[in-house]
Amino acid sequence: MTTFPVLITPADFRGSSDEDENNDEDTSSVNSPPTKTSSNRPSCAYGTSCYRRNPQHRIDEAHPGDSDYNDVRPECNFGIDCIRKNSRHKIEYQHTRKMRPTRKLKAQFKCPSDSNSDEDLSLSDDDDNEWIPSDD
Repeated sequence: MTTFPVLITPADFRGSSDEDENNDEDTSSVNSPPTKTSSNRPSCAYGTSCYRRNPQHRIDEAHPGDSDYNDVRPECNFGIDCIRKNSRHKIEYQHTRKMRPTRKLKAQFKCPSDSNSDEDLSLSDDDDNEWIPSDD
């Protein structure tokens, strides 16, 4: 039993008795969407917030995930964790990455003198080889 909806692709029609073998090249070019050069497609102004589902809009403008999508806005310092509600901020900065906190380097510790370092090497004079376990 077939479950619906069924997706029919151009590959399903190949080998059909209704089509000629010479006509296969023509149908593949008809079914494929028209391609434009990547330099002609402008990036969608709404980016990831684009709600338009029109296929022609997707063909005319590049969206995130497309190879020719180019967003020139700088990344916000807070990334996707940004809580600013200002619409101008959303337009001027992109919020795509989870930003890692920047840390300051620890100050280099300089040993004041090496003369006292001999005293700190051994905390106790007991030797571990002398320890004998007791039999209980």
